Amino acid sequence: MKSFDATLQSEQLNEELDIIVYGNVGVPLVVFPTFDFSAGSWETGGMVDRLSELIDAGKIQLFCTDSVDGESWYARNSALDYRSERQEAYFSYVIDVLVPYIARHSTSSTKPVAVGCGIGATNATIAVLRRPELFGGLLALSGIFDARFFSAGATNDLWLANSPLDLTYQLDDKQLELLKHLPLALLCGQGRGEDAVDTMRAFESRFHDLAIDATFEYWGYDVTHDWSWWQEMVSQLLPELIRPAGLAHRRYLAVKSSYDAELQNLKEAEKQAEQSKLKESRAKKRLDKETENISQKSELAQEAAKAANAAWKKRNTVAARLAALDKEAGALQAAADAAAKAHADAKWFAGEARSEYEDAHLAFIDATEHTKSVRSSVQAIEKKCKDLETAVHAAESTAEAHHKAVRKRTGI
Repeated sequence: MKSFDATLQSEQLNEELDIIVYGNVGVPLVVFPTFDFSAGSWETGGMVDRLSELIDAGKIQLFCTDSVDGESWYARNSALDYRSERQEAYFSYVIDVLVPYIARHSTSSTKPVAVGCGIGATNATIAVLRRPELFGGLLALSGIFDARFFSAGATNDLWLANSPLDLTYQLDDKQLELLKHLPLALLCGQGRGEDAVDTMRAFESRFHDLAIDATFEYWGYDVTHDWSWWQEMVSQLLPELIRPAGLAHRRYLAVKSSYDAELQNLKEAEKQAEQSKLKESRAKKRLDKETENISQKSELAQEAAKAANAAWKKRNTVAARLAALDKEAGALQAAADAAAKAHADAKWFAGEARSEYEDAHLAFIDATEHTKSVRSSVQAIEKKCKDLETAVHAAESTAEAHHKAVRKRTGI
């Protein structure tokens, strides 16, 4: 792949900007950088390698330029007037310096296509909207289309002059007619980092109102704001954009694919409808049969209801009797409980009496034995007393006889 560097002097910016050219023939592409604002942005991001086959085949030639986005879009701590002036000066550099340089060094007779990712897509879109006669198309990937996105809503006239969404309200008839004949493709993902997708939807709505036939594609929620997805987007869309009616053909294929899918859905729906019709017929037969069955069951239900009412009445009578029996049983149970308690109390007192009786019986036995012992002692003492009484009588008789003998002998 042939490439060379160049430096362009911008009087509007009062500085020099680098460009890198890849390839030597083919449709010229004005490549606006993103992230690092450098002409080497696309090479660093792998975009040049992804397009190497088209470059080597002489299909395209890349003119990659520096930007001053760090002094305009991303200079959030600077005054808005300064940021607006730097952005306007950059636009003048693109139109007055870069595009003429491309015209002098491109071997193609076609006008350059403006391309970019992220903020590069924004700058590319501004250039094409303001000077559509200088460009041969637009490929904007994950762009931001409302300048208020970078200024927290603050604006001035020069800032809005570089806001793609606001530019759509300032287009004259000539610009509008030119835009309607340019191949314009704008893509973005809906995943992480794709924070400005709503500005693209608003931009698409304005294009629809203006009848500008552009390609807008919103890729999936897994598509993020990074180089890997931009490489895929550019490899799919750029060949279609530089091919006559390529974007229209892509849209046709998308619509055709949608049509084929819907046609298949229609066939499936018709098949399901036929199946549903058969099911409906079977269901109708069953419904008729069940309706007749309902009529029969209704008569049975009425008879059953009468029987049920009679049973309920009988049940209520029985319930009332049962309630009375419950009350009577309750009273009897209370009496039984009282009798059981009295029985328990009686058993307790009987136990006490039995214990007292047993103690008294033991005491009686002990007293009986003691009485026998005492009676034996009394009998022994009584016998002894009698023996002593006999002895006393004998002693008294002996003493009396002795006294008598003494008195007789003494004469006293």
